[in-house]
Amino acid sequence: DNEIAASASGLNVSYYKVLTFVFGAFFAGIAGAIFACCNSSLTTGSFSFASSSILNSTFIVVMVVVGGMGSLTGSAVAAVGMFMLNYTIKNGKWVEALPEFLQMVFSYPMLVYSIALIIVIIALIAIGTGGRGGWQLYSVSRWTAEDGRKLKKHLEQEFSAGNRQIYWDDVPMFCHFSEYTLGIREMQPADIVEIDGLDELAAIDPGYRQYL
Repeated sequence: DNEIAASASGLNVSYYKVLTFVFGAFFAGIAGAIFACCNSSLTTGSFSFASSSILNSTFIVVMVVVGGMGSLTGSAVAAVGMFMLNYTIKNGKWVEALPEFLQMVFSYPMLVYSIALIIVIIALIAIGTGGRGGWQLYSVSRWTAEDGRKLKKHLEQEFSAGNRQIYWDDVPMFCHFSEYTLGIREMQPADIVEIDGLDELAAIDPGYRQYL
């Protein structure tokens, strides 16, 4: 989800972009062939934005985003919900009871879907999008001596296994997560200390006095 972070982690972003495009084109070709067999013929009008014979891309994007891009179950539930919403908009008597302005809005279902998509995106930005597989770090990590010893051991294990394209923080966060106690807290102004020389560092940590 983050191209810059992936590139900084040593991943070949261009390779995975091309690979994803190839897989997408392959399955799109299969879907197109099956669609042609089911409908006997294809025209440019079959794939217009307002075509009712197929799901256009906006409808699919709304289903995925509303249900959660990292959740297959959520996307399936959102798909059912969007179909029900689409049906009630077109056939529900409750729409006729709305004010004239809202009736005009609901006469354009794609506009309703777009508004729903915007609302969900704004809500995700407001509440955060971490989830079970995500991280939102707000502060500098605090490590104990025991953490340092474990990190040294695990780094050596990963390098010995040939896993050399990782950063040190990938080890506790992803490779050996269960062996560390990680916490996240909001950064406070007192957490930021400017150090301009070795003497200032030694004043904070007496262990550096031997180097003065």
